[in-house]
Amino acid sequence: MSTPVFIFGAGPQGRVLLDIVRSDARRVAAGFLDDRPDRAGVAIAGLPVFHATEWLAGGPRPAAVVVAIGNNAMRMTVAARITAAGYALYTAIHSSATIAHDVEIGAGSVLCMQAAVGTGCRLGTNVVINTATTLDHDSIVEDGAYLSPGVHSAGHVHVGRQAFVGAGAILLPGVRIGDEAIVGAGSIVLEDVPARSLSYGTPARMHRIVDEDIDWARILGGRGR
Repeated sequence: MSTPVFIFGAGPQGRVLLDIVRSDARRVAAGFLDDRPDRAGVAIAGLPVFHATEWLAGGPRPAAVVVAIGNNAMRMTVAARITAAGYALYTAIHSSATIAHDVEIGAGSVLCMQAAVGTGCRLGTNVVINTATTLDHDSIVEDGAYLSPGVHSAGHVHVGRQAFVGAGAILLPGVRIGDEAIVGAGSIVLEDVPARSLSYGTPARMHRIVDEDIDWARILGGRGR
């Protein structure tokens, strides 16, 4: 019997996750969870949206949950809520993704369509490897990091915890992206990026330290989640 999967986040990211879940013949998408009052009770692609807090408080069900939130810190917080409520995190891998046989993938991670991850790579928990992103051999992506669509990473790259790499960025061999750092879209990263910094350009240069006022809605294309 297929394990039902619920998607936490009833926005654009949620619809991306729905496509991934539906590409997995072993699973069945059962619905969405969302804390926003305007989402609960509606239907998305024919699936119901439940109020997340009420649903999680209802006690463990025979189901798994995956988080569809782009904001790294928010995604990690929600994942902790899910596991604390007794649910397993579903690791979502699109059927078109190419994953080497020895890759390690942490619980709750998401690999979108046409993602490619090479031999010897290790992905932490709740990592997002987005559409057509490539990660070459022996690279590490730590918990909660996010690689946007079209990122191309050479081998032996290390992406820190909750770091964010913008669309189309190129990471050259051996570079390290620090924890919670942000790399701008289209950047070419030749050297290490400090933790909690905002870096962009060709080549990428650090422009400032990231503070609590970072505009995630702008970074995530107006979604904020």
